[in-house]
Amino acid sequence: MRNCSFEEHFNKYNYILIAILKSNHFFQPNTSLDKFKVINDHEKADTLYTMEYPLEALGEEEGSKYDIYVDLMNDRTPMSFENFAEFNDEEYSSYEIEFYKFENEAWKLILELEQSNPYIPDRFTDYIYNDFLASITYLAFCPIPDELMELKLEAYINGAMPCGWYGKYPEGKLAVYVPLAE
Repeated sequence: MRNCSFEEHFNKYNYILIAILKSNHFFQPNTSLDKFKVINDHEKADTLYTMEYPLEALGEEEGSKYDIYVDLMNDRTPMSFENFAEFNDEEYSSYEIEFYKFENEAWKLILELEQSNPYIPDRFTDYIYNDFLASITYLAFCPIPDELMELKLEAYINGAMPCGWYGKYPEGKLAVYVPLAE
């Protein structure tokens, strides 16, 4: 059980995620990304993020070495993490207000990033936004660490956008979009 008020708990993670979006390292990592499968092509990153069956479109043979990212993320949504929340009716009302504020601030920052960074295709704003909504609820409520969510957060902290899974989960690596990667 948390030892602080709901607002303090939620806002601690709100601050962290907003700081990531405000960082000048977004899509310009200054650290090693060796633990990730780096993708520098936005079309391939988009395909990995959205495609149900990433085979021929990625230049892979049938039996692709990429797991289906959408399937991996189905159980990692804000609603699924909210199920771990233990708060009373008053706290739930407060949560809705705080979550709405976070949604608005995150969206505004993501749109600013898109306008200032030529490497963020228009459709990636939704991907980043959805990832950050899942991340805030994961951090605020999930009592059990989730390896994939932890890797996604680490990727964002290091300036990369998670976009897929290279291998058959849990074996393999998180694929990340880094447009300036060699």
